[in-house]
Amino acid sequence: MAKAKRKRKPVAEYAEPTPEQLARGDFHRELVTYRRTPTIKTLLAEHKLTQRQFNGLARYADIANLADRSELRSCIDFSPKGNGDGLPHFGVRMNIELGRLERALGALQPIAHAVAVRDVTLAQWAIQRAGSVMRDKTLGQKIITWFEPRRKAAKIAWMDIRMAGERLAAEIGA
Repeated sequence: MAKAKRKRKPVAEYAEPTPEQLARGDFHRELVTYRRTPTIKTLLAEHKLTQRQFNGLARYADIANLADRSELRSCIDFSPKGNGDGLPHFGVRMNIELGRLERALGALQPIAHAVAVRDVTLAQWAIQRAGSVMRDKTLGQKIITWFEPRRKAAKIAWMDIRMAGERLAAEIGA
């Protein structure tokens, strides 16, 4: 009696970014996967941030992500063990440094956190703060509609993120 043939498992298909997103540079490829390009890297590439401002915002993003780690250890966590009384020594150090950087930011902390840590674009930030303007364009039979931030709100967001980068760079000594 012969063995029954095994059915082959279907090959998994992965969702890829659209060609427009790839052309704009919203995503970059890392081996098999696509990763979203961080907003601060895009701003640096478009020369909207200086290298000094980028360094300050990148350090802030790294510290905020490290401070946001859970106090509980997972099964794949190989970090040094604490004594069970809260955060280990490196977690406390990251929280202290995060507090120092956020105090240096002052009122600019919300935009710096949104752009550097949560990866919100400046246009999205300006729309959340001041609303948007609806634009229409007629191409033959089609009407194309899109929303963009108010011009003054976009300028303020751009100046705020540059100032946040300067304050962070001054605080870390970059």
